[in-house]
Amino acid sequence: LPHCRGDAGADAGRPLPAPTRAERPLNIPSPQPESTMRQTFLPLLAVLACQTTFAASDGQKQADDFTKLYSSTCFAYLPELDKLTEKLADFPPVPAEDAQNFLRGYNGKAWIVPHEPENYVIAVMPEHEHCALYAYHADAARVEKQFLDFVKKPPEGFTAEPYEDRHDSTDGIKTHTITYQWKASDSEDKPTFMLTTSTDPQSSIQAMISVAILAKD
Repeated sequence: LPHCRGDAGADAGRPLPAPTRAERPLNIPSPQPESTMRQTFLPLLAVLACQTTFAASDGQKQADDFTKLYSSTCFAYLPELDKLTEKLADFPPVPAEDAQNFLRGYNGKAWIVPHEPENYVIAVMPEHEHCALYAYHADAARVEKQFLDFVKKPPEGFTAEPYEDRHDSTDGIKTHTITYQWKASDSEDKPTFMLTTSTDPQSSIQAMISVAILAKD
């Protein structure tokens, strides 16, 4: 992905397609490290084992599950997004004409992730080493806190650096975008994490996280 900016945030444009309800829960296992995986990301996978489970209300549960879902999908499979697309093959796809709302013009696919009380949408763009997860409703403050707790604690050998923190308003919908990068002196790759949230009830998306690998400038 050429950049990891906030235009893919809480989409204030035309309404996104309403997901169909599904009874079966998400069950995507975390991948096992393989010899083909970049050595840079082996310590990142180990971080996933440290995720915390919270007792929460329905609103908080949406935020908690959102955090756990991006950790076990976009983040865990970032070096091998083709494998994530294989894991998602049995999930209901977002129709091609609507998928661009989530792909933002890049090549890739989007799926509806069954979840109660409300489904998520995940977009995977392997060519650009980019993955994004969308929540129609979420506790923005809780999502932001969990995001910051996560990105401020990189694995050994990496440093976490803030890249962007801005507030925007589009068609009257206010959003907040936070971006962090993890950097290592011995790697040209920069895992980049961008979160956009909105507390506006009129926003069609209230939480979006984008995870990508960017090359050093």
